[in-house]
Amino acid sequence: MAKIKNYLLKFVKKLPLIIITAVLTLSIAFLLLGGDFARFFEQVSLMKKVVIVDTKINNNAICFSLDNEKVGDKLCNCYIEMLDDDIYAKYFNKDDFIKKEKERKGVSQKSIGVSIAIKSGEKYPTVCFVHSLSPAKKAGIKKGDKLLKINGVSLKNKSASTAAKLIKEKETAKIVVKRGKKTLKFSVKSGVFVYDSVTYRMVGTSCVVKIDEFEEPTLEQFEKALSFVKKNNAKSVVFDLRDNPGGYVDVCAKMLDKVLDKGDIVRMKAKNGDIKTLYSSDEESKLDLPFAVIVNSKSASAAEIFAMNIRDLGKGKIVGEKTFGKGIAQTTYDLFDGTAIKFTTDVVVDINGKTYHKKGIKPDFEVKFSDYQNRNYMFLSDKEDDQLKKALEVLK
Repeated sequence: MAKIKNYLLKFVKKLPLIIITAVLTLSIAFLLLGGDFARFFEQVSLMKKVVIVDTKINNNAICFSLDNEKVGDKLCNCYIEMLDDDIYAKYFNKDDFIKKEKERKGVSQKSIGVSIAIKSGEKYPTVCFVHSLSPAKKAGIKKGDKLLKINGVSLKNKSASTAAKLIKEKETAKIVVKRGKKTLKFSVKSGVFVYDSVTYRMVGTSCVVKIDEFEEPTLEQFEKALSFVKKNNAKSVVFDLRDNPGGYVDVCAKMLDKVLDKGDIVRMKAKNGDIKTLYSSDEESKLDLPFAVIVNSKSASAAEIFAMNIRDLGKGKIVGEKTFGKGIAQTTYDLFDGTAIKFTTDVVVDINGKTYHKKGIKPDFEVKFSDYQNRNYMFLSDKEDDQLKKALEVLK
């Protein structure tokens, strides 16, 4: 009896704290739901059901051995799986979210940092691109090197994917290349580095700025490209967005702000049908030059937003092929424990409120590549690149 009395006294002393905690929890839940009473009570009922199921299973099920983290992962994945038509929806566990944040910062997975392809009619893969901060660059590998052997395996008549696989097999790849008449050997240890997502060069009086993706480092690299434009007194700029799968809309918007006059540059239609302007450009950072944008069927998402806004605000024409047509945007919500969820929240619209989702953006000047040009895109010279030639012609 004394024990029960003591227990009741302790409970009574803690009761105010329990009540305050419960009230605060319910209040926060109510505010997170936007003051929706009906949804609030639905949530309370749902949470009650989950707690009962968890308690019953945890106390009685012989086979139950999952910890709270795994239970939470599975519950969140269930919600994501219910978004049947949203192929971009995803739940990030702690490891996934760390990886995602690294990708946002433009940090590579462990690699040597080269792009490889095979030119039609040739027997060996060729290095098409070397990232400036990569282990391959530091080791001395160059664009145009033909890969003869990797880790003792001949690459004659082997695919580019086979070459990439062989490089990843060992932490240090033993690579033999042909450079002109010379045969050179390299030992390259895989590492992490920041990708080159923007490259630039002068072609005549125009600067060609190639943008491969929109990650956090892309903005800084883009600013360097614009400095290069000014330093070389370029008369016009070609933004090459071919094969650009997109990336982060905020990065894209900040880049547009560097080159556009004052105006709304990213417009979205929400679930309730309201159209909102997410970003606007100012007059201070405009680049007063004529532009052209090159796109193809692999230009998607933020790449389409970039091209569309250049045209919408009257700063340039679009050249190439119809774009992919991903005119929707996802929002990532950080959860309280190092995990996150991502799902589609908005539809991108143009200056007239129309969407290009699942339709793509039609260029002002359509220039289609031949099968040969598509297969050898990485090896095309400026004279062989009909889309680039048309963009330069438009700027004249």
